[in-house]
Amino acid sequence: MQLFKSTAYWTDLQEVMIDSTMVRAHLCSRLCQGRRRFRKI
Repeated sequence: MQLFKSTAYWTDLQEVMIDSTMVRAHLCSRLCQGRRRFRKI
């Protein structure tokens, strides 16, 4: 039972980490696009 709990915890942790990584990538791409627009101006 303890093993199952820790496994579920790790899956949740991995999902959260993947979500945060996706959010960071999205923000970085938006920042890059903003910089490109700024340079064009």
